[in-house]
Amino acid sequence: MSSARKQPKTADLSLSRGELWLVHHVMVERLTGHDDDDPQPWWALSIARKLEAGDPALTTFEAWRLRRDLREYAERDSTPASDVAQAKAIVDQLEASFGRVPLS
Repeated sequence: MSSARKQPKTADLSLSRGELWLVHHVMVERLTGHDDDDPQPWWALSIARKLEAGDPALTTFEAWRLRRDLREYAERDSTPASDVAQAKAIVDQLEASFGRVPLS
């Protein structure tokens, strides 16, 4: 008997061009800033590739990781105020689409 692997739930994000750029920027930062001793953050690569392909459908896991990364980015003192507002708007959209992260 063969068992088919169940595909994870996905949801499309409805992002403006500026929001898409911001998400891509944060994912590239995550990829280029990771510690070489740790495994590459595969979710950041997956999200960046999806955005580059014009497919903003994220899995729940990707959405939760993106939410975390956007919140960290928004909390930095060096982040421009306009980016903070966009990051918070995207986080709100992620939470509306995927629910809150367990134990967050």
